[in-house]
Amino acid sequence: QGEVPVEITVTSGQRPEPTVQIRADLTNADLVLEAIAWRKPPGRSAFLQFEIAEGKTHKRELQNFRVAGDSIAIEGWAALGADNRLKEFFFTDFSLNVVTRLEVQGKLGADNVWSIKARGPTFDGRDFFRSLFSVGQVTDKPVKPLKPREGIDLDAAIDNVIGFSEVSLRGLKMKMQRRGERLTSLDARGTLDGGKPLAAVLDPKAAGPRKLRADSTDAGQAFRLTGFYPNIQNGRVRLEVNLDGSGPAEKTGTLWVEDFRILGDAVVTEVFGGVEETKGQGGKRERKVVRQAFDFDIMRVPFSVGHGQFAMDNSSLKGPLIGAHMRGKVDYKT
Repeated sequence: QGEVPVEITVTSGQRPEPTVQIRADLTNADLVLEAIAWRKPPGRSAFLQFEIAEGKTHKRELQNFRVAGDSIAIEGWAALGADNRLKEFFFTDFSLNVVTRLEVQGKLGADNVWSIKARGPTFDGRDFFRSLFSVGQVTDKPVKPLKPREGIDLDAAIDNVIGFSEVSLRGLKMKMQRRGERLTSLDARGTLDGGKPLAAVLDPKAAGPRKLRADSTDAGQAFRLTGFYPNIQNGRVRLEVNLDGSGPAEKTGTLWVEDFRILGDAVVTEVFGGVEETKGQGGKRERKVVRQAFDFDIMRVPFSVGHGQFAMDNSSLKGPLIGAHMRGKVDYKT
C-alpha cells in the first residue's frame, strides 16, 4: 500500500501485438507479507517489473515477473483471468533476507480459496518468531486490507527453518488454512537440533473456541529457536492458546514447562542463593557466583495478548526446595 509510480513501455516489433512492459517503483510503498512476518517499510528501495502477454490458460500472463529490493528477490510468472483478477502464479525463485530460498506456486479455486505450495531448502524464521511476541503484528499499526481477503490453503515443506541462538528446525511440514482473517486449521511438525520433535496443531473440528496447541520434549531448544529465553535446558514444554479471547484480550493461554534446568541466569542465581558475599583484600566485599544450575519440576505461565501487548499474569514461587538441586514449583501469575 502507498504511492507507486508506474512506467509503461510499449515496443513495436515483428509480432502482431506490441510488447508491453510495466515497471513499478515500490520505494515509497509499504509492502507486507503477513503470513511470514516480512515487511519492506516505505523508503526502502524495491521495484516490480513484468511483461503483459496473451495467456494460454488465462486471458493474460504477467511474464518475466520480478520483484527486487534490498531484502527481497522474486522471479516467475503470474496470470490474470477475464475479470482482471489474479488467478495463478509460480515463483521459481522466492528469496528473502538473503537466506530464505523457496519455490512458491498458487492457484485460485472457484470458491475464492488460494491453494498455495511452498518448497525449499531454507527459510529464515527469525522475523516470524519475533512477530509471535508482538501478537503477530508486523507493522507499527495494523495494515487493513483494501478488500476482503480470500481463503488460503497452504502446504509447506522446508528442509531448514533458521531460528535464534543458532538453533534450527529441520524437516518442517506444515498444512494451514485461513478463511478471511481467521486461522481455521494448522498442523506443523519438525525436528529441533538435537533430534527432539516440535509440533503445533489447531483442530478445525473441536467444539468451542479455537485452541492452538504446541508441544516439544526439548523446551530449551524450542525456547532458543523462537528467541523466547536462552537459559533453559531440557524439559518438556506445552502451550495452549485460546485464539478467540474476549474483552480486551485478543488471545489468552497457558505455558507449561516440566522437569527443566536453568543455567547461567544472573537474576535466577541471585534470587535462589547462588551468589555469596566474601571479604577480599582490605576488607572489600566481593560477590562470587557459587552455583549456576537450578532444577525445577514445573513452571506454569498464564498469559494474555491484546492491543499489541503480551502480558504474563502474576508471579510467585510455590513448593519446597528439595535437596542440592533446588527443585521446586514455579507458578507465574502477574
